[in-house]
Amino acid sequence: MATKAEIEAIKSRLSIVDVVQSYVPLRKAGKNLQALCPFHSEKSPSFMVNPTLNIYKCFGCGESGDIFSFVQKIENCSFGEALELLASKAGIHLSYQKKDQAADDRRAQLFSLNKAAAELFHSLLLQSPSGQKAREYVQKRAISPEMQKQFLLGYAPDSWDTLLRHCTQKGYSLSTLEQIGLVVKSESGERHYDRFRDRLMFPVFDQRDRVCGFSGRALSEDHSGGKYINSPESELFHKSELLYGLNFAQGAIRLEGEAILVEGNVDVITLHQAGIASVVAPLGTALTTSQLRLVKRQATRIFLAFDGDSAGMKATVRSLALAENEGLDVRIIQLPEGKDPDAFVREGLDLWTQAKSSALPVIEYQLETVYRSHDLTSSLGKSNAAAAVLSLIAPLGSPVSRMFYLEKAARRLSTPLETLMEGSGKTGMVQSVQSRPSVKPASPADPTEIEFLRLVLAHPYLLKRLSDVESSWFDLVDTRAVFDALRSEALQGFKSEDFYAKLPRIQQDILAGAVFAWQGSRESELSADEEYAAVVNRLEFKAIRRELQKVEKAVQDSEADDDTRPLTDLLNHQQSLKIRLSKLDHMAEEKEN
Repeated sequence: MATKAEIEAIKSRLSIVDVVQSYVPLRKAGKNLQALCPFHSEKSPSFMVNPTLNIYKCFGCGESGDIFSFVQKIENCSFGEALELLASKAGIHLSYQKKDQAADDRRAQLFSLNKAAAELFHSLLLQSPSGQKAREYVQKRAISPEMQKQFLLGYAPDSWDTLLRHCTQKGYSLSTLEQIGLVVKSESGERHYDRFRDRLMFPVFDQRDRVCGFSGRALSEDHSGGKYINSPESELFHKSELLYGLNFAQGAIRLEGEAILVEGNVDVITLHQAGIASVVAPLGTALTTSQLRLVKRQATRIFLAFDGDSAGMKATVRSLALAENEGLDVRIIQLPEGKDPDAFVREGLDLWTQAKSSALPVIEYQLETVYRSHDLTSSLGKSNAAAAVLSLIAPLGSPVSRMFYLEKAARRLSTPLETLMEGSGKTGMVQSVQSRPSVKPASPADPTEIEFLRLVLAHPYLLKRLSDVESSWFDLVDTRAVFDALRSEALQGFKSEDFYAKLPRIQQDILAGAVFAWQGSRESELSADEEYAAVVNRLEFKAIRRELQKVEKAVQDSEADDDTRPLTDLLNHQQSLKIRLSKLDHMAEEKEN
């Protein structure tokens, strides 16, 4: 086991913020930092990091610990592996003998075997006469020698035992080869043979650049087993938890805060070759929650760039709900019909850049899909399209957004806006929106905070007076974030729709809640200025009262500890807060009279 001194040395050199931030984007939250939890699905951040104590805790799923437990959980590794990884990052040499040496040695041997197989396949692609067909395919796809080397592309020959003989000669056992799926036992059980034959080989790396499996593309027309086959599930290879190319893309994803998901391995390589590094693919499977969480650790936005055929469109639709449920901002890159990212990017990087900058938000993609799938020249087609459009617009939280898309739909369907509005009433749009829980904040927001937002949204001229209000007066983190964003936007010229689109989902929900409060509120006898002054007074009053409760608790703790030095400061602070509360209370009474 590592010595206590070695563990403490690692902790002193690596802060919890540095470690967590290398996986998950953090943002300031008072003295702590927060993020969307990488260990469970959530839309409102509940994962907190305390830099003073060097610990983390998720108030959603309950996970907590220090840098070692965090790395164990996120890398799915043992304490020993986490210790080694962090020691390497900290530049500390460990002198201990591993307690679980045998298990770690066995796992290391499996990775070593996969690496040996990948290197054999790679050499056969480059040098073997039997690999000519594979070289021609790679050349046809215009994959450069640099990319072939980086991704360690290879060729599995049309032979029953090339890999088997190579690896057994290197000292690996048949049982080990079978364990990770490189060879298969015959039905009779009398012999073993290579799983991958006459295929272009794509080694699949984990995030630590270790080969954990393979994806093989058939090169023959009469191939058996499918166009692509992957390694079977094993101790190292879990297809639903891996993304092809993530080891090469994770730096760019983290830097850019976004990832691009494509369908094919060659798409990944071609885009990397074109200088687009934040690209990964789901190994030919339907996108999974586990794969999305790998992305969510490093980015908050994903671009789906699946093939522009019917299968690609279906894959896009399947992926939308999963990605949104993970709290990711999803955009869809629309490719010309029949094009995949590989073919499209070869037509020019400018075309790709333009398509990415024009990527559609989920609602716009869904609406566009409706328009394309109906005959808008016929009465029936237009009627069905209108019904589908209204069902998509109804759940939108913002009334501004609903009106925006209704107007666009009216133009697209060549239908009077009033007609669509009448249809929206029949479909119960207002009721369905007001009854959806998504328009309510995930945490209970203080009614005074919502009332404040309602006022400034209802009377935009009040935005000029936001400098009079302290961000700390807002108790709910996301309501405070909405206020901060409002104040920042007010300096640049406020546009409600643009502002709403810029906010994360949970803050959109808070803003929508304020909008509904505005629409449903009764007329007040006070002027907007008077209402504003009263609400600001209540905000400050509640903030001081919260602070006072904390101070009173600290006073009690200090008295229990019999420590007079901090107690004096606390009592002085307590008195000043009480004076402020009294003044605010007096001001409120004067305004009422």
